[in-house]
Amino acid sequence: MEEAWEKIEDPSNPPPPVEPDFERVMAVAQKYGIEMLPPA
Repeated sequence: MEEAWEKIEDPSNPPPPVEPDFERVMAVAQKYGIEMLPPA
């Protein structure tokens, strides 16, 4: 699911944290047949 996340060019100097793009993550999960359930 590498395509669901932004690549970090230099792991020793990561960018500031940002909120995940859950729509993008869910779309990629569906593409690979992964069902993601909401928190219980």
